[in-house]
Amino acid sequence: MDTDVSIIIVSYNTRDFLRNCLQSIINCESHFKNEIIVVDNASRDGSKEMVEQVFPQVKLIANSINLGFAHANNQGIKESGGEYILLLNPDTEVQKGSLDAMVEFMHRNPEVSVIGAKLLNPDRTLQLSCRRFPTLFTLLGEGIFLDLTLIKSGYDEVREVDQPMGACLMARREIFEKAGLLDETYFMFFEDVDWCYRVKQAGGKIYYFPGAEVVHYGSRSIRKFQGKMFFAWHSSRIKFFRKHYRHIPLAGLWVILLSTLPYLTVIVMILFLARIIGYLT
Repeated sequence: MDTDVSIIIVSYNTRDFLRNCLQSIINCESHFKNEIIVVDNASRDGSKEMVEQVFPQVKLIANSINLGFAHANNQGIKESGGEYILLLNPDTEVQKGSLDAMVEFMHRNPEVSVIGAKLLNPDRTLQLSCRRFPTLFTLLGEGIFLDLTLIKSGYDEVREVDQPMGACLMARREIFEKAGLLDETYFMFFEDVDWCYRVKQAGGKIYYFPGAEVVHYGSRSIRKFQGKMFFAWHSSRIKFFRKHYRHIPLAGLWVILLSTLPYLTVIVMILFLARIIGYLT
């Protein structure tokens, strides 16, 4: 293939984050040939125009409606021509040398299908970003506010993991042929968990690679959508369990629902109090 890496970024009303993300890729000055594909999901904040004016070298796919995160990523993958595909969130900044480090790691380790980079908070502290696949056991923990999926140590070593956070994932093109594209029934959230799960089922190996560092702004980039995001996340989680744990009896599905109730109660209380405060001020 003529292109080493196809970098795919899905944007939705994240113009300023997207600008910084694209500039960080250019600043990497990679020795490998790459292409950047931005799929814009009908942003209304001038994201599309910014890409056209400031980054004319970027291939832009402009959707007239928001088709969802998974669908937009699949659009980019289908248009890409690289040996490796990097799925990158727009609220990230790739640190110098990291792009080449990921490609070189994949070259040296042909048995590895997917890698996730070390994610940093904006203040450059470590962002915990590797998880075990969710199970009924981890859901029971969530019911009492214990996150049993999150891996909390070992972030300075290369190791095989279940699921690195989808903010920065590099994959070999052929693993998409084996595991399939992202599941578009997930409008947002859990499409990365679902895909990593299918990669493992297809015999692929997924590694965490701290030799590449990426700043990830995370919740800061979706703060104004937090209420909607909360419900979207839980809806996608239920979809994941219904898809991959079909053997779970009806009682198991009740566990999923009950594990969600503490969070739903908290968010409803917050929204109710916010409304009361709004009336009083």
